[in-house]
Amino acid sequence: MNARTEISEKDQNILSLLLDPSQPSDAVSNRSAQRAAAKKTLQEFEATFDAQELKSYKNLLVEGIRKIEAINFSVGLDEEQVSKAVDEALRVFQKAKELLPRHPGAFNDTAQAFRLQKKDELALESLDKAIELSGGEGSVACQAFLQRALLKQVKLDEKGALADFEKAAALGSEFASSQLVKLNPIAKLCDRMVSMMIQEAQHSPANPS
Repeated sequence: MNARTEISEKDQNILSLLLDPSQPSDAVSNRSAQRAAAKKTLQEFEATFDAQELKSYKNLLVEGIRKIEAINFSVGLDEEQVSKAVDEALRVFQKAKELLPRHPGAFNDTAQAFRLQKKDELALESLDKAIELSGGEGSVACQAFLQRALLKQVKLDEKGALADFEKAAALGSEFASSQLVKLNPIAKLCDRMVSMMIQEAQHSPANPS
């Protein structure tokens, strides 16, 4: 969940081309269809909840996310101030969990809060729960897989990160798709070879005229 308005599908496609201009147009269309399917899956899942409770739940998530965004956009906060503000967001997310304990959204958002407090293990536990509740399907699962992949990268778990980026990409994440290109072993090998060639050229004597 995010308090900000989601970008349009057209803008998503533009973003995709900016991240990887060389990709074929059918790849962009495919991820657009994947996002639509993930969104529909979430909508069908949410239809099983009481409409009024779901509305209250989402209002709580928006409130919590706004507190997190206020931290992200604030300047000069010390660690104690950040921790206090995050605790306020966590209390809001806890209310949401108590209201609809089967919904994965609050667990995904809780992970964002823990990441601000540098409590990565707790963030991973929250993401695991979000993925479990979502069954690994839908928009929330996409966000959770992406967050978990980024955390695994920090822990230098490249294999684990790659697996989660693949799952997020399969649910339509443009950023995950771009990361898969960077993590591709062949692409990385090519990058190293190019770097070596440049270094050799820089250190080799100039050709005589």
